[in-house]
Amino acid sequence: MICLLLVMGIIGLWQLLKDKGYIPTLHHHLPQSSPDATTACRVDVLGTYFQEIKNAYTKHPPDIAHRIMEQELLTAGSKQSLWVYLDGSPSKEKESTHAQREATRVESGERAQVLLDDLQQKIEDRRSVRKQDFKQVGSMISKTFYWSLDSRNAFAAYLTQQGWSHVIQATTEADLAIARDCQPGDVVVTRDSDLLIYPSVTRVYRAISRNKYLEYDVQDLSVALGMSRVQLTVLGVVSRNDYTSNIPSLGSKSNYKIVKSLSAQGRIIDTNGEITDKGSL
Repeated sequence: MICLLLVMGIIGLWQLLKDKGYIPTLHHHLPQSSPDATTACRVDVLGTYFQEIKNAYTKHPPDIAHRIMEQELLTAGSKQSLWVYLDGSPSKEKESTHAQREATRVESGERAQVLLDDLQQKIEDRRSVRKQDFKQVGSMISKTFYWSLDSRNAFAAYLTQQGWSHVIQATTEADLAIARDCQPGDVVVTRDSDLLIYPSVTRVYRAISRNKYLEYDVQDLSVALGMSRVQLTVLGVVSRNDYTSNIPSLGSKSNYKIVKSLSAQGRIIDTNGEITDKGSL
């Protein structure tokens, strides 16, 4: 059993690990799932390929975008070796973050319209138009992108039709589904630091570019931080993440010092009321 903690990207965690001297291992490919299916490579699709998704679905019709994204996944592994996870409906706990992001998209759309009107006026007045004018419009339009649930569902259906063995449509956030499914020895692929925090996750491959991944071994990074696994989880929960800003004046570095200084006896109890860990913080 595992304790499902609602955390997403932990602001500043990657940098904290670097500052504390943890050096992840660089890989040019992902490990393949074991032949007997005792381990799996679990991919957080939106958390790994957001930029690629945005480019594909803003520049192409859905059928072509689906094919483009399938090819992206195939650069990481085969249809049989990868377990791909797609976000479902937004969780209630993350409503404020989704509201903020929607507000940003609306504001960017309004700003893009203003820039387009200005550009149109320049053309009508026969004034010079700079390359930068087009870049600004493109930048604002890019910020309005949202990969809708319908589009995600359509992509999942496409992958299934193409013979992908493991396509998981999460009920809410993909990271929760990954944490729930993760078994000892599994690899999680993402660009977000949130999945380092879940007790069930032991290895994260952070995608930095196509076919380049940084491997974070949770046991080794805990040693580098001088923290127990429980303390690392606590650090993620109390630091700013997509579910809560916590104390705005305290970042990951400040929280790290506070959590590391704590020494309290306690037990972790999962959602079914079973004790999953015991010992000092």
